Amino acid sequence: MGDVLRRNRPHALVYQRIVDTLRVRIHDGEWQPGQRVPTVAELSKELNVGQSSVREALRILGNEQLLRIEQGRGIFVADAPKLPPALFDHLAMSAEVTLADEDIAIITNAAREMDELVLQGQEHAKPDLLMHRQIAQACGNPMLQKMTEVLLDLHVEGRARTALIPGVVQRSTQYHLLIATAIEEHDASRAEALMRAHLDDIISVLQRAARNFSSVER
Repeated sequence: MGDVLRRNRPHALVYQRIVDTLRVRIHDGEWQPGQRVPTVAELSKELNVGQSSVREALRILGNEQLLRIEQGRGIFVADAPKLPPALFDHLAMSAEVTLADEDIAIITNAAREMDELVLQGQEHAKPDLLMHRQIAQACGNPMLQKMTEVLLDLHVEGRARTALIPGVVQRSTQYHLLIATAIEEHDASRAEALMRAHLDDIISVLQRAARNFSSVER
């Protein structure tokens, strides 16, 4: 397994490669929600890395709400992670006050382009990811940007699987159009509620896809 870590993002720091490896285990359903994961010592031995690097990786995954660390009990895969509500305050504020006209134009154009591509049955990943990233960047909140990138990384990795779930692409497209309209109209509360629902939906879909894939593999 140490060789796997060395081949995965070879220029990244050791703890970053551990994060990548463990995140894939969670995403692919190898580690199920609520499951207790191996100890620091066990992971250190399995991955052929130092325990300090493992601890740092687990801390990061805990901050991403993918793992739940319980003192005295162990480390567990988190159940249905939710994004911190405070992050959406920045979205609401941006929709109401700080979004520049060029940001709004990029967001609305991306939503409409995605809708057109989906209707035509064409690849729509570029405008899909652009809209999420533009909103996070325009909000000026580093934590929101980081959380968005984590979700998008998982979304990209699982796109082939999630696309097989009926209605997922169409639902995502409708969310994008509604969010873009709310932002364009500077309706802060509506934009906040829609973005919260959309990101929670992404998490739910990823977990469902991982469970389905895991059951097929077994």
